[in-house]
Amino acid sequence: MRRRRILWPIGAAGTLLTIGFWPGILISLLETATPNIFWRAGTDQKVLALTFDDGPHEVYTPQLLQILAGQEVTATFFLVGERARRFPALVEAIRAAGHEVASHSDSLARTIGLSEREFASDLLRAEETLHLAGADPKFFRPAGGFIWPSQATAARAQGYTVTLASGYAFDPYRPPVGYMVWQIKRSLHPGAIWVLHDSGGDRSMTLRAAEILIPWAKQQGYRFVALTELAKLSGG
Repeated sequence: MRRRRILWPIGAAGTLLTIGFWPGILISLLETATPNIFWRAGTDQKVLALTFDDGPHEVYTPQLLQILAGQEVTATFFLVGERARRFPALVEAIRAAGHEVASHSDSLARTIGLSEREFASDLLRAEETLHLAGADPKFFRPAGGFIWPSQATAARAQGYTVTLASGYAFDPYRPPVGYMVWQIKRSLHPGAIWVLHDSGGDRSMTLRAAEILIPWAKQQGYRFVALTELAKLSGG
């Protein structure tokens, strides 16, 4: 039962944010309940990390890279191992553009549905595909946004920082661009981690939202950094 109680606040983030909780209050509660999850950096500096899940995608990832290059923004891509094996040139393009690569599992099978052995295998295969073995730090975001405490412990034992976010656009559900922008804007704070998706279906509206949000955050005086830099501000 305790295992389920610990799992609950991680997965409930999306639901509560959707119905209108103020993100800062909610994330503070989640940080207290799950102290080993990296939700945001503890800093007063106006920096934030822009992260993208589920890629690479043969159509949307190249378009996104063009947007980021035009805005001179560094991002972190949580890539799926099996997709990286399909599009290795895109993984190289992400790195060549100066962005950071992190693990979002190997197959996108929901992390909580994996046995301990399956989880260990999934983590290792994605690591080998993404060439993360020598990375320090290295980041893992559970597929589906849920993770059991035992899985988080196993990931940390392999050197991973288990990472979620403090700003969600809910773009997998394809809401209007205005909704995505509103959700992300209200989560702006020093040390924020934003999550969007560049794969998993039509992501044209996500790209439009990014084109609005990036210059807006810059106008507020914020600088986009990779997760590695953000983690250092929290002593990670």
